[in-house]
Amino acid sequence: EDYFRSDGSVLVCTKCDASSAGQSKQLMLMVGKSCAIFGLATFSAFSAKREVKFSGVLLNQLMSFGTVAATILTAAMQTTWATSTIDTIVTSFAENVADISSGSSSGVSHSSLCTVANLGLAPDLWKAQLLNTVFPVLLMTALAVCQNGKLSLLIGINCFFPDFLASFGKYLVCYRLEEEGMRSIYGLTCPFMPAGAFGGVAAFCVVGLTGTLIFLVVRLWLWLSQHKPATAGELPPRHVIFVTRAYKDKYKLWETERLLRKTLLKLISQMLPVTYAPALQMASVSCVLLASLVLYAWLMPYIDRTWNLVEVGLLVAASLMTSLTSCLLSNEAHWGRSAWMQWGLLMTIAMLAGGICFGVGFKFVSELMRERQERPQAEKPVELPNVDSAGEASQQQQDRNEEMPAVPAQTDIP
Repeated sequence: EDYFRSDGSVLVCTKCDASSAGQSKQLMLMVGKSCAIFGLATFSAFSAKREVKFSGVLLNQLMSFGTVAATILTAAMQTTWATSTIDTIVTSFAENVADISSGSSSGVSHSSLCTVANLGLAPDLWKAQLLNTVFPVLLMTALAVCQNGKLSLLIGINCFFPDFLASFGKYLVCYRLEEEGMRSIYGLTCPFMPAGAFGGVAAFCVVGLTGTLIFLVVRLWLWLSQHKPATAGELPPRHVIFVTRAYKDKYKLWETERLLRKTLLKLISQMLPVTYAPALQMASVSCVLLASLVLYAWLMPYIDRTWNLVEVGLLVAASLMTSLTSCLLSNEAHWGRSAWMQWGLLMTIAMLAGGICFGVGFKFVSELMRERQERPQAEKPVELPNVDSAGEASQQQQDRNEEMPAVPAQTDIP
């Protein structure tokens, strides 16, 4: 088959490239996204010290905004106005930038099932889920062997857990083919669940497994983020500094909020496909963003006021993009829609998502390079004078003082 279910929505199919170049490109893109975000997070964690660096804050902000941008662009890409040449170029660029920023492959123009089929396997959903899990596990294992297991686990959870958990939401996708109460329970069809009574049991098990995973991973995250020093002057481990150094003392565990936000946004985008439930998806995304916006504006958890303002600004931009996407989807089904209005909304959403991700990413790289240039200067040892040369200079000064004539002391005349 030439078409398989996309990574962004199980109700949308995308065409697979049968050429060798296309298959290699898809595989390299999937691997490159994981390597890029994991490598940047690892590099930032290695430079984690007691002194707070803006680059580490920017990286976490980039990943969280990239998650929102990828979700919104997935919805915008499913409109009929995203099919022309110019629109496809702009939105595809923004979609790839957002995916790289979030470290995942969640766009409707990508399909991991194509890679599964190219490997000669049956294109089943669980095989694509396993394929997307293998490489992150290899990256985490390599870092654990080379450096530190706790650091590897914490970075892996931060980068890959939201996308991993969201893949379970695909099994819970249901849609209505008939009116409520006719033949099937509530009139819903769940294509990824067993038919009959076993379907309800399987759905209950998936929901329970998803909730259990969230609880266990959050508990593990909190355990990794805490440290009880044995002495007063003992510094926390590097992985603890990495996730706590940017926040005030009473909000040291605030990075958990960002992890939960990314996880919920990913899960919502997979459980509520915009193809079937656009209003419900946009409303759920808006609720998550509004809750985070209120918390950041009220508590200001960062130690630097500028970082709080940047986070609030990104959340406002994400909320604006969600509103514009809701308007775009509403006009899509209205008979009185305007082609120019749809095109303008689509371009605004794409430029906001891609432009902000690109701008924050560029700022992160520039800050990282600046911090690396400042580090050697700060760590450069102070050159002390040689003892012999200092002694020789002192002896020469003493000889000059002895050669000078003595000045008689002045006395008071009675």
